[in-house]
Amino acid sequence: MKLILASIFIILSMYGSDVYAGTYQGKVTNIYAYGGKIFVRIANGGWDSNSTCTTSTDSFEVWLDPENEYGKALLSIALVSKTADKLVWVAGSGTCIDGPRGKSEGLSGVDLKG
Repeated sequence: MKLILASIFIILSMYGSDVYAGTYQGKVTNIYAYGGKIFVRIANGGWDSNSTCTTSTDSFEVWLDPENEYGKALLSIALVSKTADKLVWVAGSGTCIDGPRGKSEGLSGVDLKG
């Protein structure tokens, strides 16, 4: 009986700690620096998954850390997308912070289309 209760507790704990990350496909419309982070706004598209801490229904606000190499790579892809006006698919990390436009989700991946 204790084993069953322990198993149920472990399973419920795993569900309670799920991280919900948003995914969105659109175009980079804004890139700006604020508080040591880079914020990127993706709009003019649609949600694949709107399970995110951000509250916008028509765009996705994400952030990245320009201090690490991966953040620099993500920034490079975002800049290319913005200047070339290319479609991107972005995935959030589930980690949210307060940004200048409200909540922003950490950027974990970018797929530059075309």
